[in-house]
Amino acid sequence: MGIEVRGQCSVYRTTALAASGIIHAGRAGLFFRIVGFQNNAAVRYLQVFYGSATVPADAVVPQWSVRVLATSPFDLDLGEIGDQYTTGLTWAISSTPDTKTVAAADAWVQALYIPRRD
Repeated sequence: MGIEVRGQCSVYRTTALAASGIIHAGRAGLFFRIVGFQNNAAVRYLQVFYGSATVPADAVVPQWSVRVLATSPFDLDLGEIGDQYTTGLTWAISSTPDTKTVAAADAWVQALYIPRRD
């Protein structure tokens, strides 16, 4: 599983199982896609957050929340146009769909984005 990189895109990859991460800190950009695998025996939710240079605290509402079946791959693809974010792009694996409730460190993640160049 992986992402084909085109043009000026940057790729974020986890190097070990993780519960959350900072894809792009402190600047705006375009978010295109996040793929991965969650290795937990329970249903989890991949959540993406805009507007923060750090992973938000629990109970924060995500920009995107995608249900991921137990021990399954996931793929959130926002197409060729992508979606604009400000001042940061982060992700987390949550045990609840509507707000962040950080789950165990059991996900591999790869994300594709273009940082804004000012």
